[in-house]
Amino acid sequence: MPKRVNKEAKRIQIRQAAVEVFATRGMRATKMADIATQAGIGKGTVYEYYGSKEEIFTDAMLWYMTSIEDAVTKQISQVSDPRAKLRSLVWGMIDGASTLGEYIGIMLDFWGEGLRADGLGQWRDVYQSYIDVVDAILREGVEKKVFRNIDTRSLASALIGLFDGLIFQMILFGPDYPVRKTVDVLIDSFLHGGELNK
Repeated sequence: MPKRVNKEAKRIQIRQAAVEVFATRGMRATKMADIATQAGIGKGTVYEYYGSKEEIFTDAMLWYMTSIEDAVTKQISQVSDPRAKLRSLVWGMIDGASTLGEYIGIMLDFWGEGLRADGLGQWRDVYQSYIDVVDAILREGVEKKVFRNIDTRSLASALIGLFDGLIFQMILFGPDYPVRKTVDVLIDSFLHGGELNK
């Protein structure tokens, strides 16, 4: 009797191997054969699951970004105070980026490839969903009179941009970068500047 293959497990195996190769060689220099070798399978098997390295790269990054979003959304749903939600959101995103560890440099490839791609629609959709989550928290804070009346959409976009800047600095300065202290200062500065005067 032929051995049954768990297709989802195989895709995860290929995706993980690809991330490791992309992180060390860069997306452009990576070949499908490199991914197959890293995964311990034949190149033909890789093509049974993915049509190109670009397809694997897109799948890996979309999976990564949506996984962080799902984890953060679950985390913030467990608190009611908008200030606590905002803090949980930022920490969840930073912790999610930190899970990449030595592979965090792949984020630069992600943005570079996204900008070079013919269509940025799927990247915009994922990015927009992050802005939507922040916007909802800020609007809730305004409604509960925790935050002053502000343009929540613009501020949400700016906060997500700040997060990307923190990720870049984590890549640039490595493990010595004081990301936790920097995030605490960022959040406290926002909260003290955005709260209603008592």
